[in-house]
Parts: sequence; structure tokens; C-alpha cells
Amino acid sequence: ARSGEERRLSRRLLSRMLPYPRLAGDAHEEGRITSLFQVYAQAGGVDLLLKKKVQSWALLSGGWFPRIGGGFVHWKTVRANPRAQREIMWGELKDRARAIDKVLRFYDGDVSKVLDICRQTIVFDNIEDLSHCVAVMRQDKEVQVVRVKNRMDPEEQGGGEHTSKVYAGYRDVALNLNFKTEEAETLGIDGHVCEVRLVYKELAQMLQGQRGQGRHQRYIEYRNSRGS
Repeated sequence: ARSGEERRLSRRLLSRMLPYPRLAGDAHEEGRITSLFQVYAQAGGVDLLLKKKVQSWALLSGGWFPRIGGGFVHWKTVRANPRAQREIMWGELKDRARAIDKVLRFYDGDVSKVLDICRQTIVFDNIEDLSHCVAVMRQDKEVQVVRVKNRMDPEEQGGGEHTSKVYAGYRDVALNLNFKTEEAETLGIDGHVCEVRLVYKELAQMLQGQRGQGRHQRYIEYRNSRGS
């Protein structure tokens, strides 16, 4: 009954909060980047902006961040406690070997199509909070969402290649975005697309620890086998 209720919430709430096409053109169409080194140079600057931004989104939506060693940190609880914040396991830049693998395996050498070099994850207790975070991100005028992958519903209307059924049951909402601020423009990183994943806590817990790493590795093997 619980899974059925959450599925209905997913369809009703997320369908209202995700008005963007699954792929809104080529995010790097203007000034297309051809060097993976340049992509990583930009990602280093975007990473600083994204960490600050996900903190504000988590505060407004009741979000959590993964904790070093396991578990999660509720941002609203620790935002005024620098010592507690040191326990947060922030997302790191994508491993260069994995990025090269994606470029060669899936993107025909086009490095501009790798949109998740810089990424962060926010975890939620329930679908309502997750959906609210999507709405908060949508209304944030400092960012532009260019792609959304809604993997919360196995049979989402129009979900196509991004339903959870296609991803072997894995569920999240992944939003790709770039920063539209004066600071980002001055630094020359306003065209760099990063990724924020919004994840249901029960699933995130399953992927933690040694058993979780084994599950994640099997998922990676499955994902690579289908070319995604």
C-alpha cells in the first residue's frame, strides 16, 4: 500500500513540477568545449557554487546529505554547526577514467555531452519533500535547468528511457543545470552544466556500506551493458 501511495504521489506531484523536456537541446551548443581538461577546469569552479546552492535548497525542502561513514546529516539541524558539517560527504568530481569511458563509449568523443562531472546529492524522507525541492530549484533564478531525468516512477507518462524500470529499479530525480549569475559569468563557467540528484532516503540507505557498494557495482555493470 505504501509503495502504491508513493507511486501516485510521484505521478501527481512530479508531473506538475517537471515542465522541462527530458533533453532541452545541447546544453553546450554555444562555445562547444572540445577539451576534457577544460571541462574539469570549469567543474572545479562550479563545484564551489553548487555546494552553496544545494545547502539553500536542502534548507527550504527538509533535505539531508550523506554522512561520512554512513547515515545522513539533516542540513537544517547542522547549518549553524561547522563541526557537524565536517561530517558531510560532499559529492566529488567524476572520476576522470569514468568520464573518458563515457566520452568514448557513448558520446563519440564529444566531451561537451558529459553533464555530470560536477554533481551533488540531496536525500529526502518522502516524496513530498523531494517534489518540493524540485519546485524550489525550478523557481531559483540563479540557475537554468536544461535536463531532467525522472526515475521515480517505473511507468511515468512519457518517461521513455528515464523510467526506473529501465534503470533496474533505481529511483531518483536528476536535474542538470548551469549557473546564470554574474559571478559565474565573470569566471567563465556559466555554460558548464552540473547535476543534482534528489534521492529517496530508503534507497540511499540500501546503497551505503559494503553491501550497498556491491549493489551499486552490479548496477554500474547493468548500466554499462545497456549503454547509459
